[in-house]
Amino acid sequence: MIRKLEFVLLLTFIVSLYGYADGQNISNEARRHFDRGMAAVETAKSPEDLSVAITEFKQATVLAPDWADAFFNLGKVQEAAEKYTDAIGSFRKYLQLSPESPDAGEVRSLINKISFKREKQTGIKRVFDLLINGKRKEVDCSRTGKTWGAFGEYNLLIRFRKVGDRIEVQNEDVAFHQLHPPNPGSGGETRQAWNKQRSLWEPVEVNGDSYRYTWSWWIDYSSGYEVEIVNDVTGKIISVNPPRVLETVESRFARNIPILENPGQIVTGSGGSRCTVELTEDPNRPANPLDKKDPYGKTALHRAVDKRDTAEIESLLSQGADINININDKLHDTPLELAVNRGYTEIVRFLIDQGADISGIDALLHSAVFMGHAEVAALLIEKGANVRAVDSYGNSTLENAVSQKRKGVAKLLVSKGADVNARNKNGNTLWTQNTEKSVFELLIDLGADVNAKDKHGKSPLHQIAYYGDPGIAELLISKGADITAADTGGGTPLDAAINARKKEMAAFLISKGADIKSKDKYGNTRLQRAYGKDEVAFLTGLGADVNERDQYGSTLLHRAVSENKSDIAEFLINNRADVNVRDNRGETPLHKAVSENRIELVEMLIRVRAEIDARDNDGYTPLHRAVSGHSYSERRELVELLVLKGADINSKNNGGSTPLHTAIVNCGSKEKCDKREMFDLLIGKGADINARNKAGLTPLQTAEINNRKNMAEVLIAKGALTDGSNVNLPDESGKTALHNAAINDQKDAAEQLIAKGADINARDKDGITPLHFAANVGSVAVAELLITKGADINALDKTNATPALTALAIASIMPYRAAKCMQVFKLLVEKGADIKTPSNNQWTLLHNAVSYSNKEAVELLIAKGADINAKNKDGKTPLQLAIDSKNKEIAELLKKHGAL
Repeated sequence: MIRKLEFVLLLTFIVSLYGYADGQNISNEARRHFDRGMAAVETAKSPEDLSVAITEFKQATVLAPDWADAFFNLGKVQEAAEKYTDAIGSFRKYLQLSPESPDAGEVRSLINKISFKREKQTGIKRVFDLLINGKRKEVDCSRTGKTWGAFGEYNLLIRFRKVGDRIEVQNEDVAFHQLHPPNPGSGGETRQAWNKQRSLWEPVEVNGDSYRYTWSWWIDYSSGYEVEIVNDVTGKIISVNPPRVLETVESRFARNIPILENPGQIVTGSGGSRCTVELTEDPNRPANPLDKKDPYGKTALHRAVDKRDTAEIESLLSQGADINININDKLHDTPLELAVNRGYTEIVRFLIDQGADISGIDALLHSAVFMGHAEVAALLIEKGANVRAVDSYGNSTLENAVSQKRKGVAKLLVSKGADVNARNKNGNTLWTQNTEKSVFELLIDLGADVNAKDKHGKSPLHQIAYYGDPGIAELLISKGADITAADTGGGTPLDAAINARKKEMAAFLISKGADIKSKDKYGNTRLQRAYGKDEVAFLTGLGADVNERDQYGSTLLHRAVSENKSDIAEFLINNRADVNVRDNRGETPLHKAVSENRIELVEMLIRVRAEIDARDNDGYTPLHRAVSGHSYSERRELVELLVLKGADINSKNNGGSTPLHTAIVNCGSKEKCDKREMFDLLIGKGADINARNKAGLTPLQTAEINNRKNMAEVLIAKGALTDGSNVNLPDESGKTALHNAAINDQKDAAEQLIAKGADINARDKDGITPLHFAANVGSVAVAELLITKGADINALDKTNATPALTALAIASIMPYRAAKCMQVFKLLVEKGADIKTPSNNQWTLLHNAVSYSNKEAVELLIAKGADINAKNKDGKTPLQLAIDSKNKEIAELLKKHGAL
């Protein structure tokens, strides 16, 4: 039967409770030490008596390292003895051996509580070390002004000192020189109080996370109490002796003790007073002779550790040697750190047991790991080191073990809970930080996921593919590595090999099933993403298809000519790239080369028989592209080359437009459109100046519609109106060139058209004449020309609107044209436009002018004799319309001239 010990601390005695567990193969010797430990606990009178029990239980765990209950009992005894770090290690071992135990949750909670006690224990030791050995500086005091009888303001600070191995507290309130003089007539009792002989310094007893001391409280000059107070590190009163003064002590002295609030500071105070005291190390304190350092900064204790002399170490510590003193060099090693770095397991254990500072135990574990000391690492983990803690560089213990190829230590860490698949602060896995085969074998041995990815989505195979060791790649693939794994950019291990130009690696991956034609998330193959000739050659050497297409249907040849990479284009052509392949828009590489004005590439493509009149999906040939949006100086050589090589200068796109039409419409900026050289070139090379597109427009009409004045003049000068052309040829909307000249306010073009026989009264499909359009756009010059040439000034369109009504309407409703259209209106009225004959609904021009609130037009029409009392279809006169619209100004004007 195996007994599991539970401890309950009742005052200063430990009572054992027994539990039983069967089925474990425990040696008799281990059982013997276990039972001896139980007996030692039963006879213990206080926590200080438990050292024998600890020794016995430790021996039981050595003889039976898998005996969970032995570790549990050891932990409980260590906790009772206030060896908190050791207790935590024992309980963690218990959980490791018995993770599914019914009390596992309680044990984990217990570990948390002991950790808190350890922190407090460390804190109080630090407080006393600073109080005794440090400099003290009062930096803040808050006082309420509360007074205490004849003693005045009560604001006392407790002082401590070290005498040998003893800590003492000074009772400042009985330092007689601080007392006020006795009141007159106080008598002998007061004088007797002054003459009391007692030590001003009383010993302080420190026990774990509490300390006790005697405080003298004087009620007056002749009487008082000596009170024994026990406080914890937070300042809470644990006990008071005699108990009858507890309330008084709590109310008056509860804060008159040091309380650790922040690193390097304590707070003291009493009653209504509170002072913050800043504590710093005193560099001038007298040094222990045993702590004297040699030229290398080492003390006798350091040297004893170096010699691995346990007996000497024990002797030095018994004489007061500083167990935490460091070396004055760049390492600053304490004896414990030195022992860890040397790998002296038993010395490490001994120093920890003797109270060496292990607040930096995680850093110690990193050192042991880095140096490959597995036993020391295991001991530190047992003492509470966190296997997942990171160092100052953000690296975990396992990272350091793997990087240093410490196989034994790495296995230990993984067995203790280190995550072999974790990412570090930079998002890297253990795989992506190493490339050596031995490291990869170690990681596989540790059970690491061969498909684990870093923050960029790269797997171990990505890493090795880039650095080019097919042997490691084969190892990974044999262990299940995904050869098609994609990183965050869609790149595969094969992409990584290609990026690094590792042909052997790339060929190996392809042999294992990697697809060189696979596409990334944007639909591009590796060849489509190639940037240089060498890479293209590398990929084609691996079997990439030079004619493969991207998501837009483009081949690498399309891209090469667009980006002016003639070396790649030449390589592709020499390796059977299709020079007439079309993308999704129907464009060939020649279209691309022409659009980008790559004349050398155009020559190269034509030389290898690129189709010179190839049409894209809109029917545009390379020559159409050559004349679009560019000036003559930019494209002369290109256009001449295409024509010289046989390009059809009158080829038509899907809309029936020739390159000449296209040059007119897409000439680009006004500056480029005003230059005539390109049109001279096209016409000189045989462009048909009278060709009609599917809209029925000739180049001249296209020029007129698009307000290309200079182009129209060039076309006319080149015979656009004489070489078999019909000057009155309408487009699909019925407009002639003269209509378009009027629309674009082109008087010179209109004159030339009229001179060539243009019909000045021609009507489009809406019955609109050129004069209507001149009135609409406010072209005074064209309107005057048309009137002079005999245009019908009262012509009606299909809405029965005259040119005068058109000008009036636009002047009244379009502010940006108002001034010009008003000028045309006045011109038409002056030239005899009919102002009396009504139009639709019997409205005269005066009705319309009133309706538009156009006072200027109303005045003009009245002056020209308009019928001021004419009635519309509804029987309303202009005056009635003005009244209805509440236009008082125009109404008064009409009345003034006799309106009824």
